[in-house]
Amino acid sequence: MSSDRRKKILDLIDLVPTLPLAATSVLKRFDDRDVSVDAIARMIQKDPSLTVSILKLANSAFYGFLGRVSDVRQAIVLVGLNQTRNIVLAVSLIKLFEGKHADGFKVGGLWRHSIACGFLAKKLGEETSIQDPDGALLVGGLIHDIGKLVIYQYLHHDFRKIISMIQQHKIGFSEAEKDVLGYTHYHIGAELLRRWNFPEELIAPVFFHHSPWSDSNHPHISATVYYANRLTKLIGFPSYEKEPEPELSWRSEPESRLFLQKNGFMTSNRDIMPFLQASHAQMMSGGSDLFSLVSP
Repeated sequence: MSSDRRKKILDLIDLVPTLPLAATSVLKRFDDRDVSVDAIARMIQKDPSLTVSILKLANSAFYGFLGRVSDVRQAIVLVGLNQTRNIVLAVSLIKLFEGKHADGFKVGGLWRHSIACGFLAKKLGEETSIQDPDGALLVGGLIHDIGKLVIYQYLHHDFRKIISMIQQHKIGFSEAEKDVLGYTHYHIGAELLRRWNFPEELIAPVFFHHSPWSDSNHPHISATVYYANRLTKLIGFPSYEKEPEPELSWRSEPESRLFLQKNGFMTSNRDIMPFLQASHAQMMSGGSDLFSLVSP
């Protein structure tokens, strides 16, 4: 990336407020060698919003406990400290970028897409036996499009141009962003997370979710989020409802199919369609509570 383009991104990110104090205090506590479940639970419980969000996640289809988790300490024990840390990061971002829709773009729709992507990434990881002790697949899916919200909230005039190009020329976000801004939502999202000292395994799927074959450090995470992102749109959860209709990537991009197969993913319709049908049913079931994280 050119120094001029990077400066533009950094100038934009300087406009974004930092994570809430309650969240940063909790995150700092995770860095202590003597950190305990009880200490983290006490700190999280001081923030009612964070408490509710973590309990919603623990009781959702993400983890399958479905109403059996009654308090924060129990949630941390079941999920694990490392995954709890990453959940705090993700939930804090969601709360920071909540907002109303405008100009035909619905922030809630983007978050629904992101939640569905996180769910599918986690399920794909389980199907492929990917090692993910810190929950990077789930969280990477949740935050992969965070750069779109930065553009939406802080470059609103340019965002309207991007939306217009998507509608008129039937192209995707990245292509329209390059034309209007000269850079993309994944550049912005990754730089934001880097400035906020997010772990590299969470920055990677944000930066590489359109080109996981370029990720040499966390390719399994980026590849899974990439595939989940594509599949999420197929089952009716686009980040923007007027994006071009998606195709299964290998129908137009045979190299993607080979890449996915090399990484152990199922790619035949015979395998992927039942997986998607079952995942969609689980997401939409009344007891899953999957999308309540972004509900009023």
